[in-house]
Amino acid sequence: MWDYKSGSAWKYDEADPFRQGRVIQPTLYIAMVAHRLRAEVSSKAKVAHFGFFFPGVKERGRRIEWDVAQLAGGKKVLGHLVSIIRQGLFIATDNKDDCKYCNYGSICGDPAVVAAASVRKLAQAENEALQPIRELRNDAQ
Repeated sequence: MWDYKSGSAWKYDEADPFRQGRVIQPTLYIAMVAHRLRAEVSSKAKVAHFGFFFPGVKERGRRIEWDVAQLAGGKKVLGHLVSIIRQGLFIATDNKDDCKYCNYGSICGDPAVVAAASVRKLAQAENEALQPIRELRNDAQ
């Protein structure tokens, strides 16, 4: 299964498909397509792989691909994200580069300041509510 992208591949990494929960499309798309395939084609139908295809001039046909075994950890990533949201936590990024192409800078403020504040919060081990975020960060290492 391929997701065609018109822009840059900068945020996608073959070695780290989820980027600490920053990229969840592969997991969501595989689940949705597999569900439809089982309903419409066969109860035994499966998705074998997922990839991003960049046909534009900038990336010149680059493909980044994973098989479903490589993406199996996506369910755990989604579980951490759901746990974080369920607790009402909406911590900003700990990496200012996540804000590189964002249109909301005037709302959030300086990305370096926001990222530094998040890093400080995550370093507070006594705040158990942040544990799912710490696990996402640890799983990526």
